[in-house]
Amino acid sequence: MASRPSPRDLDARLSRTEQRIVDAARTCFEASGIGKTRLEDIAISAGVSRQTIYKYFTGKQDIVDQIGFLEMVKITGILRTTLNSAEGFADRLTNAIVLSVEISIENTYISRAIEDINALPGFPGANERILDWQRQKWRPMMERAAAQGELASDLDAEALLQWIILCQLLLTLSYRRLVANGLEVRPFVRRFMVEPLLANRSGPAPAHAGDTDADQLRTENAMLRALVSDQALDLFRLKSDPRRL
Repeated sequence: MASRPSPRDLDARLSRTEQRIVDAARTCFEASGIGKTRLEDIAISAGVSRQTIYKYFTGKQDIVDQIGFLEMVKITGILRTTLNSAEGFADRLTNAIVLSVEISIENTYISRAIEDINALPGFPGANERILDWQRQKWRPMMERAAAQGELASDLDAEALLQWIILCQLLLTLSYRRLVANGLEVRPFVRRFMVEPLLANRSGPAPAHAGDTDADQLRTENAMLRALVSDQALDLFRLKSDPRRL
């Protein structure tokens, strides 16, 4: 199979034949939808045989993935020209996550790739090529923040990158629903997804803290249940005997 643009070389180009196939696939997908488009339709539109397509792609889904990858590369270019390099790390990361999600949900090919559970980090069969490219996209920002002391020192670099990728994926899947429910996405991302990564927000957990916290939580829950029961009983008594008011 011919080589593809490597995540380590984002300026690489498709071969002329690959580009014809990809362009033809885009035309077919936009006219008939991804689901209804057959490999034969792409071959006819590109003016090549099915056998020629198989020299470059394993099938239709491989073409969809390739287009999705190219669209992700475009998003990186947009982010580079949009983000304010003078902002602090927390604001830059927040804006990068939100902007990439807002652009992605409007892109048919990226949405299709994200809806595939196998694209999630850590799942068997994950698209390592796309994940490698995502790592490259985020790593410079993470390394700069770590060097400047903005990141919590106990964070593992690979786990951190996977967390950012996972945040993007989850937000892309739920963004429209969150907005429809009135959630302000950017403050949400800043507070719950970005701030826990900052040097002044997190640190190594003390030994056995989980056990202590769990015991405290159980005690507080028991107290809450008792309080609710007492309030319900008092309300019942007041309804039964209004003179108690």
